[in-house]
Amino acid sequence: MTSVLRRFRQYVGWSFPSHGGFQSIADKVLQAERIIIVYYAASIYMSAALVIEIGALTRDTAQGAWDFLWPLVWVDYFDANLVLELLSILTLVGALAALQFRRYRLVRLVFALLFFLTATSVNSTGGINHPYHAWLMTGFVFVLLPDGRIEEFSRASRMSYLTVLLTAQAMFMLKYTMAGLWKVVLGAVAFLADIPGNFSSMALSWTIANRSLQTGTSPLLADFVVLNPLVVWPGFLAVMYVQVFALVATFRPRLHVLWAYALISFHIGTWLTMEIIFIQHVLLLTILFVMSPFAPRNEEMSKLIRDLPLAKVPFLIAERMRQKVALKARVTS
Repeated sequence: MTSVLRRFRQYVGWSFPSHGGFQSIADKVLQAERIIIVYYAASIYMSAALVIEIGALTRDTAQGAWDFLWPLVWVDYFDANLVLELLSILTLVGALAALQFRRYRLVRLVFALLFFLTATSVNSTGGINHPYHAWLMTGFVFVLLPDGRIEEFSRASRMSYLTVLLTAQAMFMLKYTMAGLWKVVLGAVAFLADIPGNFSSMALSWTIANRSLQTGTSPLLADFVVLNPLVVWPGFLAVMYVQVFALVATFRPRLHVLWAYALISFHIGTWLTMEIIFIQHVLLLTILFVMSPFAPRNEEMSKLIRDLPLAKVPFLIAERMRQKVALKARVTS
């Protein structure tokens, strides 16, 4: 347990028990609260968007045409369209309350539950999409934040506050890591089966071409990607690298801002090539990582490069070879 605490203190930049270290963690908690404020302010926008989306769905969906998921099966006993519109409005009110009364766990919990029900209704028309999943998951993690004014927090409460934020960061990045690992597994299976897969230089071009044919769309850069597979292939490999090591980057604070911008660029790329974008993910990357209180400011580029996953491997191999050569020279002499 002591080892775990020591590593966490090192992660947040707190050198216990010095006063300077305590001041450092206090500053990080202040920065963390700004993240909470921005999250709930953005949740007002998300909730307003859901009000509009639910309104459109209720106009286009007949009373008996809903295919409610398990959290909303009870809605079938009432006027479904009316209940869903009321739920969406209550979610917007809950977002406003969560921003104003963010220091109260009960208010945060009520908002998370309302957002959960309203987001579920969007997926109750026969199809499942996941744009709101990460936002919802983050909201439930924030329910665990300690109550009260941060200025009056004890040392334990401050540590708890930062631990909850770190948990939200890790759970969000886990989604990217799982997506990246799945791409690697599919690529490995295709490679072993001697068929084109994710490691093929044509992989991205085939994916974009197939998407365009299925949807009948022509995104801005789709034709360029399809016609220039070798030019864009390194970018596709870079995307897999960034996704696979997203969770690792969470525990390397120097990489927070870099990884956030890399993943934001990935989302912009999917829009330009497939017209797929998750605004919620872009906002979360900005809130949780660009604004991360753990990320050091004005860090040396050399330190950042050394923190890159696998960046040390070539140096370790070179050092191991140097040691073998030196040992062989001593033996022969």
